Amino acid sequence: MAIIPFGNGAAGEWNDVSHLNQLYFVVEHNTLLLDNTFKTITLTLYPNPAKDSFTITTDGIMAGVTITNASGQQVKQVQNTGISDGVVDVSNLAGGVYFVAIVLEDGTRHLQKLVKQ
Repeated sequence: MAIIPFGNGAAGEWNDVSHLNQLYFVVEHNTLLLDNTFKTITLTLYPNPAKDSFTITTDGIMAGVTITNASGQQVKQVQNTGISDGVVDVSNLAGGVYFVAIVLEDGTRHLQKLVKQ
């Protein structure tokens, strides 16, 4: 598919150029979406930066939350929350950058960056 107009066609049309031309492309395929169904999840983490705690809101159901520091070390884990909104206490964590992995009951995993004051 042409991304810009070309000699005999327009953007979005097949560009059947000479087989001698070298064309580069990327094909992206997600094997998890076998039924071509896309599900949009709304997930919010606030306040960010956080001082003593932060809140996660989602329209999904959380199965667990894991917090890792910038070195990749797990510093906190909350399992089987079974809720769509929750407050996570981070008062015992040092100031810095953390990564919050939220796993939903359907198995999807969402990663958010958190700054702890």
